[in-house]
Amino acid sequence: MITDILRIQSDGPKSVRDYNLKNRYGVIKISEENKLIRLGKNDAIRCIASIEEMFDVINDAHQKIGHGGEKKDISRSTE
Repeated sequence: MITDILRIQSDGPKSVRDYNLKNRYGVIKISEENKLIRLGKNDAIRCIASIEEMFDVINDAHQKIGHGGEKKDISRSTE
């Protein structure tokens, strides 16, 4: 999907799917790695993680809040 977004950004949208992707998603480069982000109406950046990355994302959030429990983990991970 990242390659599709990069192609659309360079060549322009050519289909309905391209227009939808262009309006909903973007790509941001973080330390030499392209990350898929969800565009929104506000300035908040929401990175989209693949299934393979989910354990690391949840584990990092859990460690940062000091093992606060399920409710605290969920509320902090959405920030």
